[in-house]
Amino acid sequence: MAEDRRPELLEEYRSLREEMLNRAKRADDVLVYSIIGTAALLGYGFTLKISYIFLLPFSIIIPLSDYIRRTHDQILFMAAYILVVIEQQTNLRWETVLFNFRKQEALRGRFTPNMLEYILIYDFLSLVCIGASFFSEPASIGLVLVVSLMLLYLIWWNYKMWGCYSFRRQKEYETKIRQVLAKI
Repeated sequence: MAEDRRPELLEEYRSLREEMLNRAKRADDVLVYSIIGTAALLGYGFTLKISYIFLLPFSIIIPLSDYIRRTHDQILFMAAYILVVIEQQTNLRWETVLFNFRKQEALRGRFTPNMLEYILIYDFLSLVCIGASFFSEPASIGLVLVVSLMLLYLIWWNYKMWGCYSFRRQKEYETKIRQVLAKI
Protein backbone atom coordinates (compact mmCIF):
# COMPACT_ATOMS: atom_id res chain seq x y z
CA MET A 1 0.00 0.00 0.00
CA ALA A 2 2.83 2.42 0.85
CA GLU A 3 4.52 1.67 -2.48
CA ASP A 4 1.38 2.67 -4.36
CA ARG A 5 1.41 6.06 -2.66
CA ARG A 6 5.12 6.79 -3.15
CA PRO A 7 4.78 8.95 -6.32
CA GLU A 8 1.90 10.82 -4.71
CA LEU A 9 3.94 11.40 -1.53
CA LEU A 10 6.97 12.55 -3.51
CA GLU A 11 4.82 15.05 -5.38
CA GLU A 12 3.32 16.27 -2.12
CA TYR A 13 6.83 16.56 -0.67
CA ARG A 14 8.02 18.65 -3.64
CA SER A 15 4.94 20.83 -3.44
CA LEU A 16 5.34 21.46 0.29
CA ARG A 17 9.06 22.16 0.01
CA GLU A 18 8.37 24.63 -2.80
CA GLU A 19 5.67 26.31 -0.70
CA MET A 20 8.07 26.53 2.26
CA LEU A 21 10.73 28.17 0.09
CA ASN A 22 8.19 30.59 -1.41
CA ARG A 23 6.97 31.62 2.03
CA ALA A 24 10.52 32.14 3.26
CA LYS A 25 11.23 34.32 0.22
CA ARG A 26 8.08 36.36 0.86
CA ALA A 27 9.13 36.87 4.48
CA ASP A 28 12.51 38.18 3.28
CA ASP A 29 10.74 40.51 0.84
CA VAL A 30 8.49 41.81 3.62
CA LEU A 31 11.57 42.55 5.70
CA VAL A 32 12.97 44.69 2.87
CA TYR A 33 9.65 46.53 2.52
CA SER A 34 9.65 47.15 6.28
CA ILE A 35 13.09 48.72 6.12
CA ILE A 36 12.19 50.94 3.17
CA GLY A 37 8.88 52.06 4.70
CA THR A 38 10.44 52.72 8.09
CA ALA A 39 13.29 54.71 6.54
CA ALA A 40 10.81 56.83 4.57
CA LEU A 41 8.72 57.60 7.65
CA LEU A 42 11.83 58.35 9.71
CA GLY A 43 13.00 60.77 7.03
CA TYR A 44 9.62 62.47 7.17
CA GLY A 45 9.90 62.63 10.97
CA PHE A 46 13.35 64.21 10.83
CA THR A 47 11.95 66.84 8.46
CA LEU A 48 9.04 67.76 10.75
CA LYS A 49 10.80 67.08 14.08
CA ILE A 50 7.58 66.00 15.80
CA SER A 51 8.03 63.14 18.27
CA TYR A 52 4.85 61.26 17.38
CA ILE A 53 5.82 61.13 13.69
CA PHE A 54 8.72 58.88 14.67
CA LEU A 55 6.23 56.36 16.02
CA LEU A 56 4.42 56.06 12.67
CA PRO A 57 6.86 53.38 11.48
CA PHE A 58 5.26 51.08 14.04
CA SER A 59 2.22 51.06 11.76
CA ILE A 60 4.52 49.18 9.39
CA ILE A 61 6.73 47.34 11.88
CA ILE A 62 3.98 45.72 13.95
CA PRO A 63 1.84 44.10 11.24
CA LEU A 64 4.75 43.10 9.02
CA SER A 65 6.84 41.65 11.84
CA ASP A 66 3.84 39.64 12.98
CA TYR A 67 3.31 38.48 9.38
CA ILE A 68 6.92 37.25 9.31
CA ARG A 69 6.50 35.43 12.63
CA ARG A 70 3.30 33.72 11.49
CA THR A 71 4.84 32.83 8.12
CA HIS A 72 7.80 31.09 9.72
CA ASP A 73 5.49 29.33 12.14
CA GLN A 74 3.52 28.00 9.15
CA ILE A 75 6.77 26.84 7.54
CA LEU A 76 7.62 24.92 10.71
CA PHE A 77 4.16 23.31 10.68
CA MET A 78 4.73 22.16 7.08
CA ALA A 79 8.11 20.77 8.13
CA ALA A 80 6.45 18.83 10.94
CA TYR A 81 3.86 17.46 8.50
CA ILE A 82 6.61 16.35 6.12
CA LEU A 83 8.44 14.63 8.96
CA VAL A 84 5.37 12.84 10.35
CA VAL A 85 3.45 11.96 7.20
CA ILE A 86 5.79 11.86 4.23
CA GLU A 87 9.19 10.91 5.64
CA GLN A 88 7.69 7.99 7.56
CA GLN A 89 6.58 6.41 4.28
CA THR A 90 9.52 7.30 2.04
CA ASN A 91 13.29 7.32 2.22
CA LEU A 92 13.37 11.13 2.43
CA ARG A 93 14.91 12.43 5.67
CA TRP A 94 15.58 16.18 5.25
CA GLU A 95 13.19 17.37 7.97
CA THR A 96 14.20 14.52 10.28
CA VAL A 97 17.85 15.56 10.00
CA LEU A 98 16.98 19.22 10.66
CA PHE A 99 14.83 18.29 13.65
CA ASN A 100 17.62 16.15 15.15
CA PHE A 101 20.15 18.93 14.57
CA ARG A 102 17.93 21.46 16.39
CA LYS A 103 17.43 19.00 19.23
CA GLN A 104 21.15 18.25 19.62
CA GLU A 105 22.01 21.95 19.63
CA ALA A 106 19.37 22.65 22.28
CA LEU A 107 20.55 19.75 24.46
CA ARG A 108 24.10 21.10 24.29
CA GLY A 109 22.80 24.42 25.54
CA ARG A 110 23.37 26.05 22.18
CA PHE A 111 20.81 28.06 20.37
CA THR A 112 20.46 28.03 16.62
CA PRO A 113 19.13 31.52 15.94
CA ASN A 114 17.56 31.09 12.52
CA MET A 115 15.45 34.17 13.19
CA LEU A 116 18.31 36.30 14.48
CA GLU A 117 18.50 38.53 11.39
CA TYR A 118 14.80 39.36 11.66
CA ILE A 119 15.04 40.02 15.37
CA LEU A 120 18.09 42.26 15.09
CA ILE A 121 16.70 44.30 12.21
CA TYR A 122 13.26 44.83 13.74
CA ASP A 123 14.78 45.59 17.16
CA PHE A 124 17.12 48.11 15.56
CA LEU A 125 14.33 49.79 13.58
CA SER A 126 12.11 49.92 16.67
CA LEU A 127 14.81 51.36 18.91
CA VAL A 128 15.74 54.00 16.31
CA CYS A 129 12.08 55.08 16.12
CA ILE A 130 11.73 55.19 19.89
CA GLY A 131 15.03 57.01 20.36
CA ALA A 132 14.22 59.56 17.68
CA SER A 133 10.83 60.26 19.24
CA PHE A 134 12.42 61.05 22.60
CA PHE A 135 15.22 63.17 21.20
CA SER A 136 13.04 65.26 18.92
CA GLU A 137 11.17 67.00 21.76
CA PRO A 138 10.63 66.62 25.52
CA ALA A 139 8.74 63.48 26.48
CA SER A 140 5.12 63.75 27.50
CA ILE A 141 3.11 61.23 29.47
CA GLY A 142 1.29 60.19 26.29
CA LEU A 143 4.55 59.63 24.45
CA VAL A 144 5.96 57.57 27.31
CA LEU A 145 2.77 55.47 27.38
CA VAL A 146 2.82 54.85 23.62
CA VAL A 147 6.53 54.02 23.66
CA SER A 148 5.99 51.65 26.59
CA LEU A 149 3.34 49.80 24.58
CA MET A 150 5.72 49.56 21.62
CA LEU A 151 8.43 48.14 23.86
CA LEU A 152 6.02 45.58 25.31
CA TYR A 153 5.11 44.50 21.78
CA LEU A 154 8.80 44.26 20.90
CA ILE A 155 9.50 42.05 23.93
CA TRP A 156 6.53 39.79 23.12
CA TRP A 157 7.53 39.55 19.45
CA ASN A 158 11.16 38.73 20.34
CA TYR A 159 9.97 35.95 22.63
CA LYS A 160 7.77 34.49 19.88
CA MET A 161 10.50 34.76 17.23
CA TRP A 162 13.08 32.97 19.39
CA GLY A 163 10.67 30.02 19.46
CA CYS A 164 10.48 29.78 15.67
CA TYR A 165 12.27 26.72 14.35
CA SER A 166 12.90 25.30 17.80
CA PHE A 167 12.75 21.54 18.09
CA ARG A 168 10.23 21.90 20.93
CA ARG A 169 7.84 23.88 18.74
CA GLN A 170 8.21 21.35 15.93
CA LYS A 171 7.56 18.53 18.41
CA GLU A 172 4.30 20.26 19.45
CA TYR A 173 3.22 20.38 15.82
CA GLU A 174 4.18 16.75 15.26
CA THR A 175 2.06 15.74 18.23
CA LYS A 176 -0.92 17.71 16.91
CA ILE A 177 -0.56 16.16 13.46
CA ARG A 178 -0.36 12.66 14.93
CA GLN A 179 -3.49 13.32 16.99
CA VAL A 180 -5.39 14.47 13.92
CA LEU A 181 -4.18 11.48 11.89
CA ALA A 182 -5.25 9.12 14.66
CA LYS A 183 -8.81 10.43 14.39
CA ILE A 184 -8.99 9.94 10.63
